[in-house]
Formats: sequence, C-alpha cells, structure tokens
Amino acid sequence: MTNKWRRLSSALLAAVMFFSLLSTGAFAADSGGEETYVAKVGDTSYTTLDEAVEKAPEGATIALLQDCTLNVGFNKSLTFMGTGKILIEKQLTSNGEGWMCFGLGDTSRVLTFDGPGVEVLWKSQPDAPWLMLSLSATLNVTNGAKLTFAFDSETTKTRNAIYMNEGAVLN
Repeated sequence: MTNKWRRLSSALLAAVMFFSLLSTGAFAADSGGEETYVAKVGDTSYTTLDEAVEKAPEGATIALLQDCTLNVGFNKSLTFMGTGKILIEKQLTSNGEGWMCFGLGDTSRVLTFDGPGVEVLWKSQPDAPWLMLSLSATLNVTNGAKLTFAFDSETTKTRNAIYMNEGAVLN
C-alpha cells in the first residue's frame, strides 16, 4: 500500500469515527430530552414527580408524561391528568405527621386524579406498620382514573386506613 493510499484510508477512518461520535452525541442529547421527563406543570417539565409536586402552585394541574414514583407527601390542591402510573412504595408523610395528611386544617383543598390514563398504586412497605391517609378535604378519582391501596396483612402485618375527618369527601 502506498503512503498516499494509507493517508486517504486514515482520513476516511477518522471522518467515519468523527461522524459516528457526532451522531452518538446527538442521540445522547435526544435521550436527555422529552423522554426523561415524567411530569409537566404548564410549560415546565420535570424529571421527577416529587419536584413537579413541590414546585406546582396551589390548584395546579400536573400532566403525567410517563410512569413515575412519588416519594414525598404534600398538602395542596392538585389535579393529575395525562398518561402515567404513579407508584408510591412507602408511607408518605406530610404536615409533620408520620402519615399522609391531605387537607389538614383546610377542607377547601381538592386532590384529583382525572382520566383513564392516570393510575395510582400505593403499596405498603414490608417493614412499615401502616399505610394510612388522613383525609380532611376532597379526594376525586374521576373519568376512568384508578387509585389502589395495596397491602398484604398476612406477610407484612401492615394495616391500611383512610381516616375520613370532618369535612372530608371521597368521590
């Protein structure tokens, strides 16, 4: 092989490698785009549902973009729409309590899961004694949405409770 041919082959190989790196970089940028977002509030997309819930203003609608996990309790009016399964795999806490308290001190709050693409599965932890919701406001599960509390009292000894306080409404 002549030096001229080796240089041309090396240049072609370098060009192929360069363009393959560019396309890999573009792919990585794409994979960091819309597909990584799980929820959207207005024009802002979030990579975790916890962040979307935290930053959503009172009364906001959170659009679910895909399946996600909720790890932090909250006590503000929110509507969840879109398409995605919300998995809760532990006892949520809120308002300084050891359990999820929705509407505590404010019966005007409304939590809504709306539409056939919205599913919530709240599962107990194997080592937690309770899966509990203290409801003092309104909880709506509408238009084909699903809300499931799941526990296995034989293997985990978990107890399940929804406390309906004065002023609470469950639709």
